[in-house]
Amino acid sequence: MSTDQDQDLGGPIDFSQVEGLKPIEPQRIAFNIESADAGVSQSGYGKVTCKLRIEEPEGVKGRVVFDTFSFHPNALPFTKEKLMALGLGDFSGDPQGLAEELLGESGVAAVGIDQNAENINPDTQEPYGPRNSVKKYFPAGTPLVHGGVSALD
Repeated sequence: MSTDQDQDLGGPIDFSQVEGLKPIEPQRIAFNIESADAGVSQSGYGKVTCKLRIEEPEGVKGRVVFDTFSFHPNALPFTKEKLMALGLGDFSGDPQGLAEELLGESGVAAVGIDQNAENINPDTQEPYGPRNSVKKYFPAGTPLVHGGVSALD
């Protein structure tokens, strides 16, 4: 049995020299929902937070994008639109049931970049950097490219 002391963990790394992840360029992606976790939002309504693992295109394969399906009354039309695109428009149930339905689903989504300047990192008191967000869902099999150019619509 080996211990941490017995293993070669490699040399020291100066993380100040490591470039962080940058958002992917706006485009359509094919994805698989790798995780779907039911919870409660800050406003007290149910939600499901999903981790979408990108399957295509090749240049961003393996990256992840997160999205939330909200049960807030004002968000229900948007959540329904997402579910319809994923073929789950007839879903009826609670956040835990939705999480179970979403897990393993595949589809196509248009991702964009949000500047995220309104959210402040509590440790640095600086705005968080830009991040990807899902702008729209499409049924699985929808072409990733529209008219020769990757399209968000």
